[in-house]
Amino acid sequence: MVHLPTDRPGRNEPDPLPASLDAIAAEVRAIRQRSQFEGSSPVTLGEARRLLTATDSLLARVRDRSLLAASMPPRPPTLRARFGALLIAPVRRLVFWLAHQVQEFEVAAAASLAGQAALLKSAANAIEGIESVLKNIEVRLDRQDRILSRLSELDARLADLAARQTSTQSQINVLRLGLASLRDSMLEVPTSTPKHEA
Repeated sequence: MVHLPTDRPGRNEPDPLPASLDAIAAEVRAIRQRSQFEGSSPVTLGEARRLLTATDSLLARVRDRSLLAASMPPRPPTLRARFGALLIAPVRRLVFWLAHQVQEFEVAAAASLAGQAALLKSAANAIEGIESVLKNIEVRLDRQDRILSRLSELDARLADLAARQTSTQSQINVLRLGLASLRDSMLEVPTSTPKHEA
């Protein structure tokens, strides 16, 4: 015999299956979020702007060629620095063809990075605009919620007034009937009373 979840023998408890399904769904959502952000939390706009500022300074150093491969750093005016420059000069001449290719690659990578940084900045600006629009919508929704709550209060007051109006109208109708019966009874009363002879 097959037992349905509602007619299990000897059990009067509710079925724990929906709770376990909710737990499974919550775990799946958590796994998706972890995989989406690769185990880290999403970057805030402030952090993104800080990273983009660091990228801008890196790009400036590539543009002025101070960060390119095979570029000599600024040297202090010491004897040791002059001697080091004399030792490095022949090595630079030996790998001049390689240094040029590496520098071209670095400049191209920097240009690509600059384009991506510009896209990220425009995306950050767009996100800020969307956030301000969402805040504006949230304020409007709060205002409409207040208006709707006032409307429900007004509906309740209107229903109360309608009930009072109905009660007053029925009382007026009772009074009219009473006045009409009083008028009729006054019209039926004879105007002169007969005199009794003694």
